Amino acid sequence: MKKMKHQFVLAALIFSAFGILSSCGDESIMPSSSTAASPELKVVSPANPNVFPVFLMMEDNPELNIALTAVDGGSDVPPYFESGEADITTIYSYIMAKHVISGSIPDLQLRAVTLWDNFYLVTNESVVSLDQLMGKTILITGPKGSGKNGPADKILQAAILRNGFNISDFTIEYDLIQPAMDRVESGEADALLLAEPAATGFVAKSTFSGAKLSKSISLQRLLNGYSSWSANQLPLGGVAALPQYDTEEKAAAVEDFIMAYKVASSKIMEDKMSSARIISKGLKTHFGTDLPWPIVLRSLNEGTLAFNAGISISDIQPELNAFITELVGEVPTDDFYKD
Repeated sequence: MKKMKHQFVLAALIFSAFGILSSCGDESIMPSSSTAASPELKVVSPANPNVFPVFLMMEDNPELNIALTAVDGGSDVPPYFESGEADITTIYSYIMAKHVISGSIPDLQLRAVTLWDNFYLVTNESVVSLDQLMGKTILITGPKGSGKNGPADKILQAAILRNGFNISDFTIEYDLIQPAMDRVESGEADALLLAEPAATGFVAKSTFSGAKLSKSISLQRLLNGYSSWSANQLPLGGVAALPQYDTEEKAAAVEDFIMAYKVASSKIMEDKMSSARIISKGLKTHFGTDLPWPIVLRSLNEGTLAFNAGISISDIQPELNAFITELVGEVPTDDFYKD
C-alpha cells in the first residue's frame, strides 16, 4: 500500500497546474534508432501532455531521428531556438503565440492543435460550480515555483472573467506542488488547479487520506461559447516549428514529423491502453519521472485528457485568435498559423 501511495504522489507531482515537472532539468536525452542519413530533429519540450504523441512516434517512427531535450516549462524553450538547438516544440498554443508576440521566437508557427482537454480544478466532491468557490482559496502551483503568471494562472483568470466574476471574488494563492496538495487534502485550501493526468493522480491519491476529492470543475467548460469546436474543449496545444530550415532534407523531415505527430495523437485515443503504457515509459525514460500508466489510462477513459488531430487550423483560426486573446491579450499575425 505504501508503494502504491508513493506512486500516486509522484503522478501528481509530474503535472502541476503548469502542466510540467521534470527531474532532468534541460538535459538532452535519447538517441534515436534511426539511420545516420536522416537529419536529426531537435524537439524541445517540458513534460506536458503535448509531448505524449512524441513518445509514440519514437516507438513507431524511429526513422525520424528525434532528439528530445527536456526543459522545465514553455518559458525555457526560446533560448534553444535562438541557439539553433531546437527545430520543433510541443507546448501550449497560447504559450507559442506569446513567444511570437514577444519576439522571443518571432518566426514560430503553430502546425497542429491536438490537445483539447486538460485543465481541472480538484475540489471537495460537493463542489460542482465556480460560484461555490467565491470567497474560497484556489491554489495554483508551478513545477519549481509558485506558478504565478504560468499557463494555468492565465487560463483560470480568463475563465473567472468569462463567467462574470472578478478575480477578487476568489482568494487565489500560489504554492509548491506538495504543500498545495497537502493543503487541499487537509481542507486548509478549497481547490487546486491541475493539468491531466495530475488531476486524476491527485484524486486517486486522496482516497488514501480519506479526503473526498474530485475533478469537479473543467476549465474547458468554463471557457465555452465557441462554435468551431466542442463546447467542452479548447485548442490547448500541439506542435510548432519554424517556417524554414537550413537544408531541404531537414525541411522535409520536419513535415514528416508533423504528419506523424497527428497520427500519434489520434492513436492515443484509438489505442488507449497501449498508448498509456508508452506514455508512462516515455516519461520515465526521457524525463526521469514515474507516472503509473493506469493513471494515464484512467484520464483518457474519462475523457479529461483528450487529443483530436482532425481539426485543421484554418477552420478554427478566427476563434483560435479569440481564445488566444482571452489568455494573452493579443494575437500573432496570420503567419503564425500553418496547417
